[in-house]
Amino acid sequence: MAINLLWLAGRAFVVPILKGAVEHFDPDEDEKGKFRMVPVTSSAITAIGYRDGTIIVVFKRGGSITYEYSGSEELFEEFVSAPSKGQFFNQVFR
Repeated sequence: MAINLLWLAGRAFVVPILKGAVEHFDPDEDEKGKFRMVPVTSSAITAIGYRDGTIIVVFKRGGSITYEYSGSEELFEEFVSAPSKGQFFNQVFR
């Protein structure tokens, strides 16, 4: 599996490259099909990403563990704007 290093707050995170190469990292990228990773404020989650029907969640525990879940861009936007990222994750993905 190919990986990409993601830098957030001066720390490197390993993020898998999904369905093709990531040509650039731009957290504000909004074009469909482009990789997006958004740092979030949460006690359990460091960042949430989206690409081509896949939601990527980077957890703080265990040295920044990354998981992938199927989901729409609309679900990703709801996740990012949720007041409690951990509560949203537990309700939707668990």
